[in-house]
Amino acid sequence: MIVAGIWQASVLFAAGFLLYGCNNAFMVLSPVLVLDLGGSVVEAGVQGTAFVAAAVGLRFLFGPLSDRRGLKPVMLSGALAYVVTGPLLALCAEFWQVLLVRCAQAAGLAAYFPAATAAVVAAAPAGRAGSMLGLYRLVSSASLMVAPAAAFFVVDASGFGTCLTLLGGCAAVAFGLVLAVRIPGGAGASAAGGGARRLFVGDAPAMAPVLGATLLAALGYGLLGTYAAPFIEASLPGAPTGMLFTFVGAGGVVSNPLVGWASDRMRQGRLFAALLVCLGAGLVLLAAAPRGFELTLCAGFLVGFGYFGSMTCVLSIVAARVAEERRVSALALQQNGIDVGIACAGAAFGLAVEAAGSAAVFAAWGAATVACAMVAVAWRAVRSGGKGRP
Repeated sequence: MIVAGIWQASVLFAAGFLLYGCNNAFMVLSPVLVLDLGGSVVEAGVQGTAFVAAAVGLRFLFGPLSDRRGLKPVMLSGALAYVVTGPLLALCAEFWQVLLVRCAQAAGLAAYFPAATAAVVAAAPAGRAGSMLGLYRLVSSASLMVAPAAAFFVVDASGFGTCLTLLGGCAAVAFGLVLAVRIPGGAGASAAGGGARRLFVGDAPAMAPVLGATLLAALGYGLLGTYAAPFIEASLPGAPTGMLFTFVGAGGVVSNPLVGWASDRMRQGRLFAALLVCLGAGLVLLAAAPRGFELTLCAGFLVGFGYFGSMTCVLSIVAARVAEERRVSALALQQNGIDVGIACAGAAFGLAVEAAGSAAVFAAWGAATVACAMVAVAWRAVRSGGKGRP
C-alpha cells in the first residue's frame, strides 16, 4: 500500500510538472508568436484573454463531468489537448489560427488541473491533504522557474516550430504517465449528491469565503504582474527586472510545502490571514522600489510567499470542507476565481495607476489587503466568541 501510494504520488507530480511547464511556456510564447507572425500588440493580448475566457467557461463543463465520470478520463482529455495543440501552434501562419488553437488549448487548462488537484487530495494519507497539496504546488512553482526560460532558449536555438512541437511531446509523456497509473477517486460519485447544483446550494457557506479570499489574493497578484515591470523599469533604469519574478517564484517554492504542512496542523483561517498580510506587505514594500533594487526583490519574495501560500491554503480548505463527490466542481470554481481576479486586475487598477501613479496604488492596495486580513480575523473571533475554528 505504501509503495503504491508513493508510485501514484510520484506519477501525479511528474505529470503535473510537465503539464504545468507546458502551460507556462505556452502562456509566455504565444504573445511572442503572434508578434513574430506580424500581429499587433493588441492581438497578442487578445489571444491571452480568449484563452482565459475559454478556460473559465469550460471549467463549468469539466468540473461536474469529473465529479460524475471520474478523474482519470478528464485528466487524459486535458493532457491530450496540450499534446495536439502544441504541434498545431507550430503550423499557424496567421493570427486567427493562433486564436482558434489557443481556445482549443484552454480545454487542457480547464480539464486537467482541477481534476489533478482532486486526485492529489484523494491520494493523500488521512489528515495530510494539505501537505500533499503543498508539495504539488511546489511542483507548479518549480515549473514556472524552469519552463519559460527553457522554452525561450529552444526558440532562440531552433525556432518556434521546434519548441512548440517539443512542448507537445512533453505533454504526450505526461499523457502516458496518467494513462499508466491508477487515479484515485471513483466515477459517478455525484449521481445521488446533485453534483454542481448541490455545490451552489449546500456548500455555499464554505465556498463564498473561499471565492472572496481567492479574488482578493488574485487581484494583488494581478496588480504585481501587470504593473510591476513598467514601474521598476521607469524607477530603476537598467535594473534586471526579470529577477523580480524569479524571487516571486522562489517565494512560492518556499511557501507551498510549508503552508501545506501547516494547514494540516493549525487553524486554516488564521493561516490564510497571515499569508494575506505577507502579500499586502510585499505590495507596500514594492512601492519603495525607487529606493533600491534590493527592496524590490524582497517585495517579490513576500508577494510570492503570500500569494502562492494563500492559494495552497485555500485548496486545503476546499479539500477539508467540500465532499468528494463535488470536489472537482469546487476546485474548478476556485480556479475560475483566480483567473477572473488576475484578468480584472489590469482593468481595475489601470485608471488608478494613471491618476495616482504605480507606487501609490501598490501601497494603497497592499495596505487594504492587510486591513482585510485583520478585519476577517477579528470578525471571526467576535462571531465565535473567541472560541471555535476561524
